[in-house]
Amino acid sequence: ARLCLKGLVQGVRLAAACGVPTARETFLSGLVRCTALDALEEMGPKNLEAIRALLRVALADGDGLGEGWYPVLRAVSQLGRLRLFAQGLATDDQILGVAHQEGPGAAAAAAAV
Repeated sequence: ARLCLKGLVQGVRLAAACGVPTARETFLSGLVRCTALDALEEMGPKNLEAIRALLRVALADGDGLGEGWYPVLRAVSQLGRLRLFAQGLATDDQILGVAHQEGPGAAAAAAAV
């Protein structure tokens, strides 16, 4: 797993240095997928290593990421949300008072908020 992550990181760095956005986005999306922040699965050590690798790429090669910052920032946002959830803090829906209802009264309940 480490060798694959290293290859993805080097691919992002090389593509960013050479100014090849398609390759950069491809390697970067692969690295983001390895973090499993989008998935509803249990995170393991390889996912944590992928998060560390993604953050290292962002810090070291941020100037060359261009539009690649979007998936990086999205992953960081998901990581922050996961951290808040793990600490038991309120979610956005709880803070905003959004009720999760279904059926005919759902639209009226949403409009009342």
